[in-house]
Amino acid sequence: MDDGVGLAVEVSGEGPGLMLVHGLGGAKEDFADHVPALARDHTVVIFDHRGHGASDNPTDPAAYSLDRMRADTLAVADAVELDRFRLLGHSMAAWWREASRSPRRHVSTALVMMDTSAGRYPGSIRR
Repeated sequence: MDDGVGLAVEVSGEGPGLMLVHGLGGAKEDFADHVPALARDHTVVIFDHRGHGASDNPTDPAAYSLDRMRADTLAVADAVELDRFRLLGHSMAAWWREASRSPRRHVSTALVMMDTSAGRYPGSIRR
């Protein structure tokens, strides 16, 4: 990533982009049972957030924030050359919609929010 943190990323299949993004305390393997079926007609991208799974674990607390996780998600999309993609985000509901909006790209046809909360996270942008 732009701050030197390495993220573990896996790409499977071919077709429209589909990013499966795990929630806090999860890992890319949370989606392992579903990747083969989804990869039949999608380019499926899974990755471990910083401090999770096989990704780097920065010791500076400032390296962790919802904004940073959003930026990492978009950086992974850049790294695997997904300009447009569908996004399934697990938990942490406040930023999934924000992650799908960027001057450079947007979720093309789907945004799935799985196991999200009914409320906003403190400091999230009200729309």
